[in-house]
Amino acid sequence: AVEELKGATEQIRFKRKKVRLNYILAQIYQLLQNYPLAQKHYEIVLRSNPEYDMAFSAKMNLARSLEAGSSDTKKMRDKLLKMVKDDKNKEYLDQIYFTIAEMDVSNQDTTSAIKNYILSTNNSVENNSQKVLSFLALAEIYFAKKLYRSAKTYYDSTVVHMEKNFRLYEETNSIHLVLSDLVAQINTIERQDSLQMVAKLPK
Repeated sequence: AVEELKGATEQIRFKRKKVRLNYILAQIYQLLQNYPLAQKHYEIVLRSNPEYDMAFSAKMNLARSLEAGSSDTKKMRDKLLKMVKDDKNKEYLDQIYFTIAEMDVSNQDTTSAIKNYILSTNNSVENNSQKVLSFLALAEIYFAKKLYRSAKTYYDSTVVHMEKNFRLYEETNSIHLVLSDLVAQINTIERQDSLQMVAKLPK
């Protein structure tokens, strides 16, 4: 696909179509974790003065393609925080906070990531897909930390908002069911331990 798209971008003269092909190329390189080439093509898209929606998406993906420790990370974070204050981005706040959180995860700052994922969910009004991704990211962070009650809470929210035809539904729902059972068992054990401790106390 990469080779065909590269050939197509050289042949096509229609600007809007060329921008679209560069955007697709950038996405493929990002998927392949070839971040320098992903950044190169997102920057080509932005220099082409595309429509606002595409420019916005390119900026978000460009931020997510920055590797941990990159010297551009702080500059990009500052740009995103500036975008938060711009009224024209009001309907995109959930995506901006999600992108900042993803950058936090890349830089192993889960405390800041949690704060920004929560801001993403709080600002997600009509974009259900983004709400799902933010809840799922929170669930996975807490699961990795073995904080199973908090993980279950966010898996609950993920499954409630996730459509059954969503690509991650089966996997997410399976983890949710197992986690629900695990938390129920943990609660039972802790309750029994407490009751036994009380039973052993002197009258």
